[in-house]
Amino acid sequence: MFKHFLIAVTFLIPLAWAQQADELEDRLKLEIVNVQVGPELVKPLVSGESAPLLKEMGDVRKQIEEERGFVLPGVRFHDNLSLKPKEWVIYLRGQEVARGQVEPKLLLAAARNPASLRGLPGLPREEKIAGRTAKWIAPAGRARAEKAGCIVLTPELYIGWYLKNAVISHAWQVFGRQEMLVLMPELLASTFNTDLAAQDRCLEVCENLLRERLPLRVKSVAELVLDKSQPRQDADSLTEVARGSIKTWICEEAALPDTKTIPAVVLSPAWEAKLRAAVHFGPDGLVIRDAFNLEQELEKPLSAALAKQPDAVLCVPDDLRLAVRRLSERQFSDFSVLAQSEIAAGYSAKKVQEI
Repeated sequence: MFKHFLIAVTFLIPLAWAQQADELEDRLKLEIVNVQVGPELVKPLVSGESAPLLKEMGDVRKQIEEERGFVLPGVRFHDNLSLKPKEWVIYLRGQEVARGQVEPKLLLAAARNPASLRGLPGLPREEKIAGRTAKWIAPAGRARAEKAGCIVLTPELYIGWYLKNAVISHAWQVFGRQEMLVLMPELLASTFNTDLAAQDRCLEVCENLLRERLPLRVKSVAELVLDKSQPRQDADSLTEVARGSIKTWICEEAALPDTKTIPAVVLSPAWEAKLRAAVHFGPDGLVIRDAFNLEQELEKPLSAALAKQPDAVLCVPDDLRLAVRRLSERQFSDFSVLAQSEIAAGYSAKKVQEI
């Protein structure tokens, strides 16, 4: 029978070997964040006094809390002898979201220009990370790699990068009602405890924001949901209002590096007219008539636009933003859709293409 262990990053407790593998598997299904590692990664990364991967996971949790506004539950570790010796897998609520292999005694050098990796001593195979070409190199080659303009990652930083990005991409699935209430000031939390309808709307707004990989300000969202002066009280409409309070952050993410210029794909007047004829807000939120056909029709021009300008965003009239996002999110989940009013002071949208 395989042996397993669980390590709570929150408390950095020692390895605890489970006696029954089947009982442990049942527990793992209930865990929000679970990292499984192959046998050759246990000793160098998660056991012993240094346990660098545990420390890195703790750092990732702090980063997510500071940057994204919610607390990631403690990460659980589990050795899995069925994995390849140097393989790791990340699960969120039992769903696999990332998998890879690391070299525990080497470093990963990554560069935008593959030529920067030439001549670095290490393994011959190359891989991709964050749009960069990477290879595993000997620790002695670190200075040389950095001088050549490479980013150098330790194995634990490499896995931590994947965990952070996986959590950001799937945060709306990780974040739940309890996490929301914990982040509210006590007075607001007590109000929501007696108003389940408002609680549901608040959670839906939070999930909508996280689905678009935006930072979460639970207190602001809660106050917005309780604001009876809002003309529309459905979660979709409130989400659009909530985005306005973080438009500077949105623009910072959308702008080209070291500039305040946002490359923008815009809709043609014909597309704007077609969408306005098909969308409206009802009591329960956005309604899109003939959504499937519109999604299919939009896919081709969006694909062409992204092929020509992969770092562009789609900038559309305010009343169409959410509709365009809903129609594009299945095929283009990484493609940001901005409302025209979300261009913050000091930033400018530069039209690069019209569809």
